[in-house]
Amino acid sequence: MANPFPQYTDYDALGLADLIRRGHVGAEEVIESAILRIEELNPRLNAVVTPLYDAARRELAEMPPSAPLYGVPFLIKDLILTYRGVPTTASSRFYTDVVPAEDSFLMKRFRKAGLVTLGKTNTPELGILAVTESELRGACRNPWNTDHTPGGSSGGSAAAVSSRMVPVAHGNDGGGSIRIPASCCGLVGFKPSRGRNPLGPIFLQGAFGLIEEHVLSRTVRDSAFLLDLTRGPAFDTSYVLEKEGSSYLAATRTPRQGLRIAFSDAPLLGSETDEECRKALAEAVALCRKLGHTVAEAAPEINAQRMVDVYFTLTTAALSLEIVKTARVMHRRISRKDFELITYFLHVLGLSVKSLELSDALHEAQMASLAVARFFTDYDVLLTPTLAYPPVRIGSMALSLPERLALEVLSRLPVRPLMKIARRVMGDDAVNRTPNTQLFNITGNPSVSLPIGWSTGGLPIGIQCSAGYRKDALLFSLAGELERERQWASYRPPL
Repeated sequence: MANPFPQYTDYDALGLADLIRRGHVGAEEVIESAILRIEELNPRLNAVVTPLYDAARRELAEMPPSAPLYGVPFLIKDLILTYRGVPTTASSRFYTDVVPAEDSFLMKRFRKAGLVTLGKTNTPELGILAVTESELRGACRNPWNTDHTPGGSSGGSAAAVSSRMVPVAHGNDGGGSIRIPASCCGLVGFKPSRGRNPLGPIFLQGAFGLIEEHVLSRTVRDSAFLLDLTRGPAFDTSYVLEKEGSSYLAATRTPRQGLRIAFSDAPLLGSETDEECRKALAEAVALCRKLGHTVAEAAPEINAQRMVDVYFTLTTAALSLEIVKTARVMHRRISRKDFELITYFLHVLGLSVKSLELSDALHEAQMASLAVARFFTDYDVLLTPTLAYPPVRIGSMALSLPERLALEVLSRLPVRPLMKIARRVMGDDAVNRTPNTQLFNITGNPSVSLPIGWSTGGLPIGIQCSAGYRKDALLFSLAGELERERQWASYRPPL
């Protein structure tokens, strides 16, 4: 089939919506071009795991052309967000029969915006890992170099947007899962302030407040405009934020003069930072100074090891709760054979968390939020590398044979002292490559990864910009400034 709109990949979401609105191209032509693009590239990338082409065509036919992003192709991550009648598998054998009866609140807002969902994207099992390589779905690959990971857990969405299958795709972020793949794939990955977008009605608590949902995009303006369209509470969300200003899209066009910007190349939670990531941070610092902002080296004063413990306690307890609740609803028994080894072990580890430990972790999270809030009274923005290393090779983070044997034994014989040691070791290992993202899930602050740096091997390196709670507009303003200087949306992977 001939491509009905060969220029499809030249435009972001707002650009496509404008062309459709002006009658320069038909929405049907745009959708068919996107489907052709997916069919062409997906065999090499494994980004889209559940095509929904026929449903998308029906949806477009029923959609009002007055919708602000009418006819713009879209993909959703196969985790948390629910699309009525289509399984939300979370790349897990245990969840393949979990079929939601309704859209989640955010999915309803995506539909109302005019986005046309063409499919669901790849993710690691239950979104646990920072690479997208599940046993059920297989490895997703980075368009900049298919030997390398696109990151995780929104890896499929990142690979799809970076390769220009779609201009924008859904992601969610409980420890960096929007920002990490954005860094790996050269994209804008914005995690909003806690409560900015609604969760629910099925998945409400967001892992004790750690998880936020939004999108990955090539341009800052697409991310800002989508948040304009989706922000605000639903009737039973756990966190509610008042409306911030008139428009995030307007903020991207309005520079803030003389921002107080802090930077740190020392990892917030991990042990080291690769020299190429340090170099990318230095480029961002120089760029901010050129734009007239005041820049100084500083970072929040926190107990890094305690934050690792807090994060791992909350995430493992939340994982176990989610699995137990699903088993109860589905009237199923939880079995090792239904999960990958690391997922099942983390479930067992979560079951070992005592109520006092959980309460203490939640208290420590609040204390960290206070420390970070104090930091952002002295500074407007904190710059760090998003990751400690450039994108790793596929398979490089797989468990070794001794690790697998140890986890198998502990899964069957969960001796409490050994489980506490395992939690500490695995927590430390988890943050060594992603040391700067989790803190802002713990505290709820907005944070965005921007594609400012590049490795000597030609792979993207993201820089993370974080701001005070509810200061999403400020971040969009700075991101817009940096984008005008670097013009990263014009970069195309060699695919």
